Amino acid sequence: EADGFPAGDDDEGAGSGAAAGGCHGATGDRPVGRPFVISFSHFVPRQELLPEKRMLIMADLHKVSGSTHLEAQVRRLMPDVHAFGHTHIPMDQTIEGVRYVQWSLGTPREQKGQTRVVFGLMRLYDGTAGGEVPQHWAHWTQHYALYERDLTRTELAPYLQNLFSRAAQGGAVRREG
Repeated sequence: EADGFPAGDDDEGAGSGAAAGGCHGATGDRPVGRPFVISFSHFVPRQELLPEKRMLIMADLHKVSGSTHLEAQVRRLMPDVHAFGHTHIPMDQTIEGVRYVQWSLGTPREQKGQTRVVFGLMRLYDGTAGGEVPQHWAHWTQHYALYERDLTRTELAPYLQNLFSRAAQGGAVRREG
């Protein structure tokens, strides 16, 4: 038995999707009879679901994001998808077998630079189309698929250097933290 569901022929190799970066629904390794589970929270359960501090306009965002208590609850539940909010940074990333999704509705301008889909709601599950909807493209998800996090680097990202340089001349943008 795993997660309270009886072991069966189809769950041989269960968890292999997590190692490959997939989630239960995307890899088909959900134990037989286990329903598709979506959990949700307002707050961000893991620091890895935010860009590095040097990449953020609001540098203090890390101080109010990531909760070991919340993440422990998610790990106990092991949902197929955990939807969260709070930061307005779209993310669709699988970590340790759980797909974490933040799809802030924000404004069309907010989504335009961070996603490749039409402004609006994100569908996570479609029973008429076979279940879990494939991962959506989001800027930061793609960034961390291509580049490893490097927490040793503390200089501002080049785009922020340019933004704050221009703002210093006009006084429009201020970085806190």
